[in-house]
Amino acid sequence: MIDFDLTFGLPAKNIACDQWMLDRAEREAIARERHLPSQGTGPVEYLRFWQPSNLFVVMGRSGKYLEEVHFQRCHEDGVEVLRRSSGGGTILTGPGCLMYSVVLSLEERPGLRDISKAHQFVGQKICQAFLDCGQAVELRGYSDVCLGDYKCSGNALRIGRNHLLYHGTLLLEFALEEIPYYLRMPNRRPRYRGSREHLEFVTNVPVAASELQKAIAQSFGTQRLPMEIDHQQLDHLVAVRYGQSDWNLKI
Repeated sequence: MIDFDLTFGLPAKNIACDQWMLDRAEREAIARERHLPSQGTGPVEYLRFWQPSNLFVVMGRSGKYLEEVHFQRCHEDGVEVLRRSSGGGTILTGPGCLMYSVVLSLEERPGLRDISKAHQFVGQKICQAFLDCGQAVELRGYSDVCLGDYKCSGNALRIGRNHLLYHGTLLLEFALEEIPYYLRMPNRRPRYRGSREHLEFVTNVPVAASELQKAIAQSFGTQRLPMEIDHQQLDHLVAVRYGQSDWNLKI
């Protein structure tokens, strides 16, 4: 598994990059199946870290912005509302969040086609990384990482033909008070949350981003190698999908 840091200034390009990672891994798998020239001899896996420089909202693939987002506030404040390709709930991200995206080979890990096992596999890696940084967290609900009764990481996945995309948000020094201002209460809530409002439910974990990033990479057993980025393909994904209101604000 290759790990790398890559943050774009354009929020939509950061979301598109996860799609690009999955697409690239899938193309490599197809090339191997057809005995075509490829960039590697075996299954490819990636782990990317990125840290947003401004606030923006990201909905799951089936998210409904009129129900989940205070859209007028976002519009007035220039907080973009985007949609990712995976499922899961709506999040607000920005400075103080460490974001990660991992692409895993289903050839190497066929058991991860079971969604519950995929959540457990990745969640345990993240929990171990926090523990290595001196913070005892645990998995709760659908796919949450929690410090006690408080959520500190939300996660989502998408299963492709040969690979799994799994990504999440890690709250470290985030301005938590912004969450209820821009996000409505979700209709779907894990049982352990009950009726708690946003600020009664989420928390930052006092860990340096650089320390946690290193621990996550160690937990997955990655290698830090140069990563060739196809910016033309990324820009195309932004132009045709992730930067388009037809995709982001579809009903």
